[in-house]
Amino acid sequence: MDYTLEVSRSVWGRLQAVILLSLALFISLASPASAAAISQGYQAAGSLAPGTLVVQESNSNQVAAADVAHTPELLGVVVASGDTTLAVGTSGDDVQVVTSGSATVFVTDLNGAIKAGDMITASPIKGVGMKATAAGKVIGVAQAAAVTKSSQSVSVSTAGGGKVSAHLTSVPITVQSSYFTPAAAPTKSSTPQFLQVFANQVAGKPVALLRVTISTVILIVALCVVSVMLFSAVRGTMTALGRNPLAHQSIYRGLWQVLTTIIIIMIIGLIGSYVVLTR
Repeated sequence: MDYTLEVSRSVWGRLQAVILLSLALFISLASPASAAAISQGYQAAGSLAPGTLVVQESNSNQVAAADVAHTPELLGVVVASGDTTLAVGTSGDDVQVVTSGSATVFVTDLNGAIKAGDMITASPIKGVGMKATAAGKVIGVAQAAAVTKSSQSVSVSTAGGGKVSAHLTSVPITVQSSYFTPAAAPTKSSTPQFLQVFANQVAGKPVALLRVTISTVILIVALCVVSVMLFSAVRGTMTALGRNPLAHQSIYRGLWQVLTTIIIIMIIGLIGSYVVLTR
């Protein structure tokens, strides 16, 4: 009898969890303007206030304040238990951590002022995030600019042993752990833009400056040779016809031979230029 009762309680507990999860999903779909936050209960290593950025310690259900040295283990943001749509955990948990949805996190301007759309990662200050400027794991995206008027000033030690001043404030973010890769800065090139674009389209990939230059030189040389040959052939043909009109058949035959040679040279130049671009 006792065994049956325990099984019934276990089934009822699972049924409650399914009902709560379904309710949370329904609320999130019914209110798309505000992302529903789902939090998980964890044991805390020390005192962790709501807004603290945390990492999960290996092989445990314990979280600690995050810093830049533990960026790959970023987990989420500590929130008050009543600030989430769905809070999952047990009675022994110390804090609720949002790993998906909206939350407010402590941030600093050590990596520059934070604006809406900036990626947030861990900073040298434990539990505080900052703007991500280098490749690495991030915890989410800022939904508003950080206001520094009401911020708190702190002094942070640098790797060289010096001190820098920074401001602490908070900013709402959409929590979504991911890997961030900053966009590469555009490189300056002496190649005309239209020529570089044309070369890239022909090759189907970005082409180095040296290859574009060699390909262009090949085409220019071919065009020069063809132009000289064509001018000489036309001029010679007109002169020959003026001197001996009766020999027009042999004169035209020679002209066609020159034109055929010109076409072959042009084809060779185009093929050579294409090979240089695509090799």
